[in-house]
Amino acid sequence: MGLMRSLRSFEPIASKIRVNCVCPSMTLTGMVEGIKDAWIGAGLPTNTPADIARIIVHIASATELAGRAVYVEGGNGWEIEQGLDQTQPIWLGEVPSEQLNRSVAALGAVSSCPPE
Repeated sequence: MGLMRSLRSFEPIASKIRVNCVCPSMTLTGMVEGIKDAWIGAGLPTNTPADIARIIVHIASATELAGRAVYVEGGNGWEIEQGLDQTQPIWLGEVPSEQLNRSVAALGAVSSCPPE
């Protein structure tokens, strides 16, 4: 998430390379064998690897998606990064939010990318 958030602010990169995140909830793979039964027993939604692959293909083909995070639950995907960005002053606080935005703007003005 940090890499995606860092790279999305660099125009020279963003115009050529899109960086997005897929954030899956419980996905039925060998990694979750120890907790799968409790999860399903609680009636919580699961993903299959095919669900995640379908979301990845969608993101790869949706050229307008750049610098975004997609939360996947029960085979459905929701873009969550815009909501986090829009509500940042609420969950972070007004003053820290303003200072963070100023910091990002200052760092964005100094790019290590060579001119084209």
